[in-house]
Amino acid sequence: MTITICKASLEDAALLVALNADVQRHHAKAEPDRYKMPIPNNPALLAIYEERLQAEGESLYIAELDNEPVGYIHCRIREREDNPFTVAFRTLEVNEISVNASHRGHGIGQILMEKAETLAAEQGIQEVTLGVHAFNEDAIRFYKRLGFVTISIRMWKSL
Repeated sequence: MTITICKASLEDAALLVALNADVQRHHAKAEPDRYKMPIPNNPALLAIYEERLQAEGESLYIAELDNEPVGYIHCRIREREDNPFTVAFRTLEVNEISVNASHRGHGIGQILMEKAETLAAEQGIQEVTLGVHAFNEDAIRFYKRLGFVTISIRMWKSL
């Protein structure tokens, strides 16, 4: 079993749409009032990934298991200038990560997250951040195993 991580290119946009389906489906099942079920070959989603692949400060990587694409990670650099409320900072945000459900438990997610940490270090960035929904208990356990800690809790109330 060989796991490789490759930087995605513009030609990989359709593949990223397909790889997104598992995580999108998971969110749509858990919160159907907030998330939509994935649509195969969705041109609007294709356009989003094409934009991300060309955006400065954004990086996407594809995980392959024995040359089969099985997951991806989308990272972006976030910067905030010094202001009256906070000090200036730069962080590498993991915006999306997905490993096909049939390939979880083989260390692919961990290798993708290690890629994010390497990317941050190469940019001189001292922290990696991410958001995760409370319903996604498996992901929360995964991130905690990797050393992530909760720094804020976002709440809402439906009216």
